[in-house]
Amino acid sequence: MAHELRDAAIVGREVASTHFSRRDARLVILAIGVVLLDGLAFSIMNYLAPAITRDWLLAPTTLGSTFGVAMAGWAIGSALGGVAGDRFGRRATVAVLLAIFGLLTCATASAASVPLLLMLRFATGVAAGGTTPIVLALLSVHGTQRWRPAMITAAIVAVPLGGAIAGLLSALFLADAGWRVLFILSGVPAILFAPLLFRLLAPEAGSATHSSVDPGHPRALFAQGYRANTLSLWLMGVMNMFLFGFLISWLPTLFTLAGLDARSASLYASLFELSGVAGCAIVGTMALRWEPARMLLVIFPLGGVAAALIGSTIHVGSALLLCLIVAGFCTNGAAMGGNYLATILYPPSVRSIGIGWAMAIGRIGAIIGPVAGGVLVGWHVPPALLFTLFAMTAFVAALASWYLARCNRRLRSCA
Repeated sequence: MAHELRDAAIVGREVASTHFSRRDARLVILAIGVVLLDGLAFSIMNYLAPAITRDWLLAPTTLGSTFGVAMAGWAIGSALGGVAGDRFGRRATVAVLLAIFGLLTCATASAASVPLLLMLRFATGVAAGGTTPIVLALLSVHGTQRWRPAMITAAIVAVPLGGAIAGLLSALFLADAGWRVLFILSGVPAILFAPLLFRLLAPEAGSATHSSVDPGHPRALFAQGYRANTLSLWLMGVMNMFLFGFLISWLPTLFTLAGLDARSASLYASLFELSGVAGCAIVGTMALRWEPARMLLVIFPLGGVAAALIGSTIHVGSALLLCLIVAGFCTNGAAMGGNYLATILYPPSVRSIGIGWAMAIGRIGAIIGPVAGGVLVGWHVPPALLFTLFAMTAFVAALASWYLARCNRRLRSCA
């Protein structure tokens, strides 16, 4: 116990420092590793769906429910992971969840039916969804104060980077190795990384900020004048993730249905995620200089216009590239902005649950988006109209960010 208290005191002194320490470097590298593996294991299904559809002789819309249940699991995991991290310790919780979603991703390679695939993807989503809010909370609480925003940005950037790696792996190896091997390749790194993560994460220092509300209960997010902020943040997340969930889940399949070969479809879809890496990095950097909510007022409409034009430019190479880059930049950048808002909106005592619930509520949109996409694809809605309908949610998200910016000045409560 004395050893742990001494380590916690050392951690506290480092957090108050202004220098980027070795501990900061280790913490951010571990965080990037966790979030990248999360993005890889979760996104791989989106790229393998066309191959599974062909192997099992399914209609293209059949796997739409698979996208939806995975997002549902991720939403539940985001909420439960934040609670578990606050109650049982973030270090142990994130390591256990990482190992579990790695094992489940590998187990998905043995799926022989759609119901079993649905069950495995749901369970994988629950485990994977719990890791990111815990990691962001660790960075926001234990990172050196001066460097916290940059550390959080670096970690969030790893989400689309993991998805882009999934697309590149599919483009390179799917034709020769098959989809089952790619599930294993996506899960094994998480299994191997989990014990290393637990060993290298430093003991957690106690928080100096306390809330009068039970930190493990969601009502803490509505205390002390946070109600308007929380509701605006949640609405903004739902609308953005509705569009993002549709795009990330259906782009490879829709490109294949439009006549592109599997390799080109994977590469185009991975470009959407690669541009998201730049979006997260640039938006995260801009958030240090400008008020994030006001910045999102520009990002959301720009992303909505680009997403709407994807359907009408599928066979126009340069135009499609531009639309994918802008849409990926804006939707991922907006998610980055929302996550960053969550990390600075709540006090440390409820930060894990605040981040977790913001991500969980946002995932409601990501659940509905892929399922709604499957329904509309089944109705043979023309691509131009399909993408336009989904892009409209970006403008609703812009209204939510406008309200958040109007209600707050530098995130002061308006209550």
